[in-house]
Amino acid sequence: MGRLFLDPQDLIRIAPALLGSLGYSFTWGSLANIVTSVDGINAGLGGPGRY
Repeated sequence: MGRLFLDPQDLIRIAPALLGSLGYSFTWGSLANIVTSVDGINAGLGGPGRY
């Protein structure tokens, strides 16, 4: 495979999409991790956990 080359104009064009995807992963991704942690704690304390 070749090397990925982006000129500055391409980077400027895709910057909003990249920032949006990073923002999405930090908000919803973090929320999913918190929910999973709560499920794990619940299961560890004898609860049903996620299921």
